[in-house]
Amino acid sequence: MTTNATAKLPKRTKWLLTIAVIMVLYTVIGFFVVPAIVKAQMLKRLPALTKRQVAIERVKFNPYVLSLTIDGFSLKETNGDVFSSFGELYVNFQLSSIFKRAWVFDEISLQDPFAQIIYLKDGTFNFANLVNNPSPAPAPPPQKPQPPPPVIVYHLRITNAAVAFSDLTRKETFNVRYQPININLTDFTTLRDKSSPYRIAATGDS
Repeated sequence: MTTNATAKLPKRTKWLLTIAVIMVLYTVIGFFVVPAIVKAQMLKRLPALTKRQVAIERVKFNPYVLSLTIDGFSLKETNGDVFSSFGELYVNFQLSSIFKRAWVFDEISLQDPFAQIIYLKDGTFNFANLVNNPSPAPAPPPQKPQPPPPVIVYHLRITNAAVAFSDLTRKETFNVRYQPININLTDFTTLRDKSSPYRIAATGDS
């Protein structure tokens, strides 16, 4: 009965129903499935890459404006101390990338990023395990390096950043914290021979 009834519908109505179904699927996948996949993959892969515990409060994706938001991200040491974190990362990708042959972003903003740098008693830094590989794989044959894809970011903002430094090699531990650090870049691009000027504003507590 349903198949026969659908077959009798006008062609225009069939197209409208098809478009409606596609839009519903696109909406559900974009708003609910994509954020769950992104969060699951980050929680699965980052601990092995960073050798630290990973926490993420929430991931949001808007399929209509192609924006991704990650809230409450942190990397923690095994003792629970925060190695790095941020309150919110917002990335707004633009479809104009197809025509400009570059990665185009309307906005990339990072709120409340934090990094803890510690000079340990053994003379190494706390981030050394990110760059040191105890069992490096054999190096592949050298290849001609490929240039990175061109990037255009119309608004790049870093708000209320903080960097903490501790030196444990001294008799009395030295601690210092730089905050706030605010950076605002407009019309940033890596395109060669781009004639438009850059504008950058950076402020600190002093």
